[in-house]
Amino acid sequence: MLTNEFEFDNTTTTVMNEEGSVPDVKVIINDDGVYIEQFLNENIDVATTIFLTHEMFRDMILATQLPEGSYTVR
Repeated sequence: MLTNEFEFDNTTTTVMNEEGSVPDVKVIINDDGVYIEQFLNENIDVATTIFLTHEMFRDMILATQLPEGSYTVR
């Protein structure tokens, strides 16, 4: 299950585990790049966040469609 929210300065996609066994993941895309965040502990209001450039995010999505190997994307 997922949701998409479109704001003037970013797009947020929230991916939810329907069984509730894994915390939701938010993908926030804006002009700076892509932030992926997840709250790993429900008792602590601090998200684990990673930042990717738009190019890194594109490559990560592309990688799901490629066989094992090393690639240069142009």
